[in-house]
Amino acid sequence: MFALYCRSQVKTMIFIQQYDRPNQVEAYSKFRLEPPQELVDIIVDYLGKKCQKPFGLAVDVGCGSGQSTIILSPYFQSVVGCDVSKSQIREANLCRKAKNVLY
Repeated sequence: MFALYCRSQVKTMIFIQQYDRPNQVEAYSKFRLEPPQELVDIIVDYLGKKCQKPFGLAVDVGCGSGQSTIILSPYFQSVVGCDVSKSQIREANLCRKAKNVLY
């Protein structure tokens, strides 16, 4: 059982490290497409039917370098982007800032 657990941890670390490589971070930030405004409109319309405005908090799990996180910022009082890759978070903090966004 311990060996299985260790192998699982190693696979997880390899997966995480894949997104921490400098060239990977740069390519991801540069080439990953931002979500289309139509998708954002659908999300905001749906939330408007379920929740009162102003919307409080949005959490972007697996935010990468923040493409989706920053797009949500005009619609929420605060937005939190989280990711397993410290390098992706660092890139998000450098390139995609807003007063109400925290990575």
